[in-house]
Amino acid sequence: MPFDLTRLQKCLMSLSALKRFLEDALRPAKSIPRQDLRESLASYLLICVHSFDQEWKRLSGMGKDDAEIRRTLELASPLVKRIRRWKGLAKLRSRVLAHEPYDKDSMELVDLREYFGEGKAPTEFWEAVLLAECAVWAIAIAITRHEAEQEAAKRIIYADGPHRIPPCGVSSEEDLQAEMDAFKRDLLSDSPDLAVMFPAS
Repeated sequence: MPFDLTRLQKCLMSLSALKRFLEDALRPAKSIPRQDLRESLASYLLICVHSFDQEWKRLSGMGKDDAEIRRTLELASPLVKRIRRWKGLAKLRSRVLAHEPYDKDSMELVDLREYFGEGKAPTEFWEAVLLAECAVWAIAIAITRHEAEQEAAKRIIYADGPHRIPPCGVSSEEDLQAEMDAFKRDLLSDSPDLAVMFPAS
């Protein structure tokens, strides 16, 4: 069901959701010791940072006719400029991180070396964390300066009370293991040579 919101209200609610996603990911980020987990988290952070940049462009478009929004953009500008040093985030997100890794024209597998590098997209975990922190701070500036608009949007969206989505899907580690064990039994029954997939068996 669509909500009767202004462009600014829609933008603020979208930015607020992104802020929450980023903060949830950043909370454990600095204490993750394993490099593989850091790389996975960095990929997620970069996807969110790109989403922030897209939403920030929408906010920037509104600033042409609104002095308060222009001031918000001005205050957040150093943070946003730091993110936009990396010119290849959109391409990285679309061709590597969020979709199948094929060149859309040739349908050949992409060469990752073409998407990472100075000015394109960062390889370092801590750079991804920095960009995510910049996005969180920029969003916080917008939410703080336009709090009344966001609160009005919340009253419209939640007019009938909190939105509740019934739980669905596997809900425990035990159920997960039971499902995977069943898959394993069926696979090995049909093709015993696949036992090499399960060296601990």
